Amino acid sequence: PLTSTSSRIMESIKKEAHLMKVQWNKENKYQVSCSLGDQCVVDVVSMTCSCRKWELKRIPCKHVVATCWNMALNDQAAPPPET
Repeated sequence: PLTSTSSRIMESIKKEAHLMKVQWNKENKYQVSCSLGDQCVVDVVSMTCSCRKWELKRIPCKHVVATCWNMALNDQAAPPPET
């Protein structure tokens, strides 16, 4: 279970993730971008994002959440939401 602070952070991340565009980028990698030019690469096997927020904060970033949603829409297994 998430703490109330973590829950608030995740809700904010989910709102931002709705604005992301996700494209499969080969094998287990996805390119995630937004209208402001922010682009990152999410590797679902190594559980990393090029923005490094997932690794540093130990909470999935907006790019990872958007990728998980995209994978779910395409009937692909997504990584666990929490590490």
